[in-house]
Amino acid sequence: MKNKLSNITCVLIGWLCPVVILAQTSPRFQESGGIMVIEIESAANYDAWELDTGKSGYTGEGYLQYKGPNFYNNPGNSLLSFEIAIEKTGKYRFQWHSLIAVGQSNTEHNDSWLRFNNASDFYGEKNEQRVYPKGVGKMPNPNGTSTKGWLKIYQNNQNGWTWVTRTSDHDPHEIFVEFDSIGIYTLEISGRSSGHAINRLALFHSEVEASQALDLSRPESERLETVAVRKSLFKTLQIRPTLADQFIYIDLPTSIPAGEYKTQITNMLGQRLQSVSFRIDGESEVAIPVDLIGKGIYTIGFRKGSFYYQGKFIKQ
Repeated sequence: MKNKLSNITCVLIGWLCPVVILAQTSPRFQESGGIMVIEIESAANYDAWELDTGKSGYTGEGYLQYKGPNFYNNPGNSLLSFEIAIEKTGKYRFQWHSLIAVGQSNTEHNDSWLRFNNASDFYGEKNEQRVYPKGVGKMPNPNGTSTKGWLKIYQNNQNGWTWVTRTSDHDPHEIFVEFDSIGIYTLEISGRSSGHAINRLALFHSEVEASQALDLSRPESERLETVAVRKSLFKTLQIRPTLADQFIYIDLPTSIPAGEYKTQITNMLGQRLQSVSFRIDGESEVAIPVDLIGKGIYTIGFRKGSFYYQGKFIKQ
């Protein structure tokens, strides 16, 4: 079993800092062509999850089976964390390949917790109707337990491995997550029902056919092994004043061509608060109004090509 490492907090000094940084050894994966596939055993720390190969039909080195106590109302235990680098923004569907590994019931040992804490949006969807995890300030919420941005994710198949991945008891909704900006995001899984086993994870864009992402012969997505590779996705924005009141002023890099741009302002939880559109036509700076947001530390950024321009400011 792998050793559990403590989290490292992102220090808010300077103008470029990813919204969330987890344990230094958390694996980082790169989305490509709107698809990301992760073998669950690639997690850095297993805690009460155990690597097993007793059930045929898995991919990779094996699967992880949760063997800790049941946490029906308290997510965040035996945490599996993955950092994911998103370049193709938009709406993604999430599915995991899982198994009821013990017992004879299709309603027990069949679920785990899931969270995308710093994504633009995360929800269950059925016939264009959405349910949101409790604790994020959105309604309606799913049937059954949910808290602190976590969704209970279940399946009801006793006949082996399945890609069925749903939330909301007795009213199944498929799982979706949205990324409005290029960047690094965090996918988290935690133990809920002992005996639930997970083999691999798939995340795929709305423009991608599910069969492509769910093909078990598809290899695991490429890893980003170094911080240097991660930072190459970002370009620093110089923002003034440090303590903002009505406006902030962005000094525009000379490499940015003329055109229409749209900024996103997010808080330190990764929640999007404000979008502002502007045009660059030879200007060296742009003024962005911030009078409608409350006091706090914020990230502002916009995308151009394969880069994401980002900076931070403090609203006083």
